[in-house]
Amino acid sequence: MKRISVAVGADHIDSLARARKPLLALIELIWNALDADAKKIAVILTPNGLSGLDSIQIEDDGTGIPPEEFDSGFGQLGDSWKRRSERTKVLGRALHGKKGIGRYRALSLGGRVIWNTRFEVDGQVLQYEIAFDAGDRRTVTATDPAPSSDRPGTIVTISDPSPKLETLEFDAVKPELTEHFALYLRQYPNVELRYDGAVVNPAELISRTTDIPFDFMTEDGQLAPQTLTVIEWRVPLERALFLCSRDGFSLRETVAGIQAPGLQFTAYLRSELLEKLEAQDAIEIELGDLGKLLELTREKLREYSASRQAEQAAEQVEEWKQEEIYPYEGIANDAVEVAKRQVFDVVAQNVEKYLPDFKGSKKKSKQFTFNLLRQAIETSPSSLRKILEEVIGLPKEKRDQLATLLEKTSLVSIINASKIVSDRLEFIQGLKSMLYDSPYRDKLLERKQLQRLVAENTWLFGDEYLLMNDDESLLNVLKKHLGNGGYVIDEGLIDFTEDVTFEGGGTGIVDLALTSEPPADENLPGTVLGKTLPRSGVDPVHNLVIELKRPSQKITPAVLKEVRDYAFAIARDERFHSVPAKWTFWALSNAISEQAQEEAMVKNLPPGVVYQSGIVAGRNYEYTVIAKTWAQVLDQATQRLNFFRTHIGYSPSFSQGREYLNAVYRKFIPVEAQTSGDSATLVEIK
Repeated sequence: MKRISVAVGADHIDSLARARKPLLALIELIWNALDADAKKIAVILTPNGLSGLDSIQIEDDGTGIPPEEFDSGFGQLGDSWKRRSERTKVLGRALHGKKGIGRYRALSLGGRVIWNTRFEVDGQVLQYEIAFDAGDRRTVTATDPAPSSDRPGTIVTISDPSPKLETLEFDAVKPELTEHFALYLRQYPNVELRYDGAVVNPAELISRTTDIPFDFMTEDGQLAPQTLTVIEWRVPLERALFLCSRDGFSLRETVAGIQAPGLQFTAYLRSELLEKLEAQDAIEIELGDLGKLLELTREKLREYSASRQAEQAAEQVEEWKQEEIYPYEGIANDAVEVAKRQVFDVVAQNVEKYLPDFKGSKKKSKQFTFNLLRQAIETSPSSLRKILEEVIGLPKEKRDQLATLLEKTSLVSIINASKIVSDRLEFIQGLKSMLYDSPYRDKLLERKQLQRLVAENTWLFGDEYLLMNDDESLLNVLKKHLGNGGYVIDEGLIDFTEDVTFEGGGTGIVDLALTSEPPADENLPGTVLGKTLPRSGVDPVHNLVIELKRPSQKITPAVLKEVRDYAFAIARDERFHSVPAKWTFWALSNAISEQAQEEAMVKNLPPGVVYQSGIVAGRNYEYTVIAKTWAQVLDQATQRLNFFRTHIGYSPSFSQGREYLNAVYRKFIPVEAQTSGDSATLVEIK
């Protein structure tokens, strides 16, 4: 018996043992079998009679795990022999895993994992067992090798399966399992993969495969060939983009990031450049070459999707026109007309698809149905559900899906809501480009440009905030604060003859001051109108004061001191004590210096918090000082929009973001980012 300790912290092993989905852990074990030159792999699920699993097994006929690979493969995380190889040892197939972490993910499936592995040496087959236990994840044991009469191969047995496992039945996992191994099984057709007795055959689910070759120019001027393979499926699958090696092994999965109604597809981008980025641990960083490559890839996907949708829609609409039942004539004159036709086409296609008697109906009946749909969509969305149910007879599930949104709001409101979300997504992408892309980052001015962009888009920090003051003194912040609190500030109740001063003298200019309390007159100059979240009458106003710095200037201890001065000025000035309030002060830039980071790690306070005021008798407010980066702010803003982004299916590129800034905020971006008037067009309907 041999016992080794894994040379890595238990917390790191714990993180590896928490796979996002149980199926992904199984997929890692299947890849391990393929990397051992297995030609036949079988996943066996043994039920326990209680609607659960007794065990999970992965059997293969590969080369096994020789003892000399045991120490490095199990004892040193990331020291797999595959890291030093490009091909499998016997068949010379492309290797998938090189980091040696797949075996640890097996612990996410159950409490104990045993590898019964057989290998051949000098013509003799030997066998031994490797055991991993969730109770002691840093210890791995192995028995001594002994002769075996069986062929080489490995059986991985996961016992004591987690009761929290989602269903692993073949019908439930078949689409995603096929998605992961489609390219590999296409490249190596002699490999047989069985799952719970059924053969995984991608051809059963694939309706169409298209290879799109293109070239990408790297930042250092090198031409990097790319191949984008798009597989369309016969079954519903969440659209995804896999970044792969040249042989089609997935290095990372990300969202497809495009709108493609009616298309169920997975895209696989393959190139040597992606292999190099993965080797540099840069496959997750969407900046530089990778960011621009993903942008170009999504453009290729949009072109593909547009082409496929055009094919499908044109064929369908042309049929309707030939039948003389299509209710529109000529070409759409504007974006609203285009949107109306798009909505009609979706509803009409569902009517034809889910009503088997529709195609056999008389021409006049079809004309009446389509004219009724057009009238309901354009003038009375609330009546659409009733028409679909009582007049047309569409199945309830489809009826609900098509009618609910139109029933709650008008078509114009739907278009406007989608536009607000798409505009915000484009603004975020454009602002990222201004903050991080080298041609613009060093040219972006702090007050004349960055501050103006942010002042017009306070939703970046939360929709509950309204602009209170923009680049004004602390005295004016005080006036607005008291005015929002209901004080009549022009009747001499509060002394405004003296400015609010810092300790030791001097006054400050605030970059931005936001408040969650809407002003009495929403048309006051400088006010950004936005959604204000409801608060109970006892909740204090929340004021956010932001000190902006240009992208090239890090947040330093000196900047933090400047922000603390604002906070202390408010704390010591009794005029701020009149209205109950929470004050949050941010220092905001691209990066935080090391010394400032140390100051922002205060014991018992959340990361980034530099100072938190204590409770003081008689004081009806509190304040917090925080160091923030733009990456944090933009990520949070994107997350707030993610639900809507997913449902409208729109993920703008950096170039689209820059186009939006050119169209709406041209005078607030560097000259280097400004394009000609013809190219700076704002897409109204996404």
